[in-house]
Amino acid sequence: MNDIQRVKEATDIVTVIEAYVTLQRSGANFVARCPFHQENTPSFFVSPDRQFWHCYGACGEGGDVLSFLMKAENMDFQQALRHLAQQAGIELASFRKKRTDPNEPLYRLMAQAAAYFRQAFLQEPEAQTARAYVQRRGITDEISERFQLGYNTWDRTSLLRFMTKQDAAPADLTKLGLLYHDTDRNRHLDRFRGRLMIPIRNDRNQVIGFGARVLDETRSRGPKYLNSPTTPLFEKRRVLYGIDQAKGPIRRARQAVLVEGYMDVIAAHQYGCENTVACMGTAITPDQIGILRRYTPEIVFALDADAAGQSATMRGLQRAREALVQNPGSSRSARNLVLRIATMPKGQDPDDMIRNDGEGWQRLVREAASLVDFYASYVADVYDLNQPEQKQEATDVLVEVIAEIDHLVTRAEYCKRVARRLSIAEDILLQLVEMAHRRRTAPKQERERPAQAPPAPSPAENWTPAASVPREDFLLGVLFRNPASILYPINQWLQRHQQGEIGEKDFERTENREIFKAMEAVVLRGHEWRSNEFATSLAEPLQVHFRRLQSVSASVRTNSRREVSTAALENLIEMRREAINRRIQNISHEVDMAQAIPVQEWGTELYQDRQRLDMAIHSIHKDWHNWIDE
Repeated sequence: MNDIQRVKEATDIVTVIEAYVTLQRSGANFVARCPFHQENTPSFFVSPDRQFWHCYGACGEGGDVLSFLMKAENMDFQQALRHLAQQAGIELASFRKKRTDPNEPLYRLMAQAAAYFRQAFLQEPEAQTARAYVQRRGITDEISERFQLGYNTWDRTSLLRFMTKQDAAPADLTKLGLLYHDTDRNRHLDRFRGRLMIPIRNDRNQVIGFGARVLDETRSRGPKYLNSPTTPLFEKRRVLYGIDQAKGPIRRARQAVLVEGYMDVIAAHQYGCENTVACMGTAITPDQIGILRRYTPEIVFALDADAAGQSATMRGLQRAREALVQNPGSSRSARNLVLRIATMPKGQDPDDMIRNDGEGWQRLVREAASLVDFYASYVADVYDLNQPEQKQEATDVLVEVIAEIDHLVTRAEYCKRVARRLSIAEDILLQLVEMAHRRRTAPKQERERPAQAPPAPSPAENWTPAASVPREDFLLGVLFRNPASILYPINQWLQRHQQGEIGEKDFERTENREIFKAMEAVVLRGHEWRSNEFATSLAEPLQVHFRRLQSVSASVRTNSRREVSTAALENLIEMRREAINRRIQNISHEVDMAQAIPVQEWGTELYQDRQRLDMAIHSIHKDWHNWIDE
């Protein structure tokens, strides 16, 4: 038994989940209001026998105890596994030899420097200029303390002297960007002098760098804001200012608001808009997108309305689109991240508007334009739509933006809206968008050759998994034969029959979801499949499980792409049918229980859900056999 299985068997899912929601007994199972979306009627279901949870409401999420903890606490797989192992008193073999973070001493030095700057801000007479500036900007003492605003004096060695008393080596302080080496006199000097010091923290609340604001421009040389240089802890493109304070509010609001500067963030948090972070004056990067999508499905861009701000917005949107579409990471949900744009009134920046018109700011964020609508307005301003050539250029821009949307219905609705706005024939626009979408979603090797219809699968013999092999393990084992060439025809068939795509939600076990997401990322990037390299890229606890799945792959007795694809699709259909049958069974039980509960709508909704699921089973079964017969 591997680490993952040991932890799961030692953990009671009901005990874990009831720490987050109030569970009510319902026969052999439990129900509650879902903790992951707002609802009035309980739709969250927990099965102690199967150690499984599922929401039959708006979010439709489900899984095992690991997936619940990952979602509830925003943990990655290893963090969740380690947490549950500690709760169960299990020592994980995969972590026994794990070394401590080699950067831990550097984090301690940065924390000491931040404390020194804060103390100087509060006590140094010279820091009166910094205190006056903070007061002039309307920043309260509470917010100043929360963000640990500090000050460093004009003395060239004040920080150096303090830190050396703490046994800090000048070489380490230089490595962290706190000092610089004066080669002419062969001495170390403080990098930041006479400036307001703004600590920058990562999402684990560790100080990794500083932003330093000029207070006396007659004495200071250099930019108004001076950031820490690139260090082992700090790289500007990988950091979002305020994420340490904002991650909780972002997760609760299911939205992140992105602004440009430090003071924009501080003002937003002071006035209650705590889901706000800053890209610190640069266009947002793929790494910053990666941070935000761990916490939210939606990002609102709210940068300055001046030319520089608009330019940063366009660069940021382009980079964000590239990050989500061309290099989407490890999950399909990353591609579905919603980007919106709040257009600032001319002459105002977020800081001004938040302080002077808080309700207007909140309305601006609430009514932020969708990505497609923003680009539609942009091309209408930039291009002369009365000129056929320029209209074609504008159309090309919008086609690429709409084609990046995963959902067919959403793409069609935006095509209708854009066609009406730009006076373009809707059917032509939709055709162009679908062609562009197919180009984007096809694996790299498929994009490089003419598109072909997928081969019609034929029934394959002896493809039923052994009784001891869970069906989802068998499906993954089959996919490992050649992920790209198998996933592509399966997804074509599923899309053709309005059944979505194969995704992580098709797998109940968290370890299978994590491995599928990692495998899907390899396929989406067009990389060649190398199982050994793939194995080493996984978290250590998953490597053992992957090797076991490989033994399933090795048992496949054919190299026929058609037969392998057929086996994978047949098993996927059976997995979905089994999942639907379980839902019907659960819903049927809840309908019976609902008779004793004075909520008439609940019973009605459950009966409607059951009818929809019955139709889904019939549709999947019928469509699959029609496909075989073609």
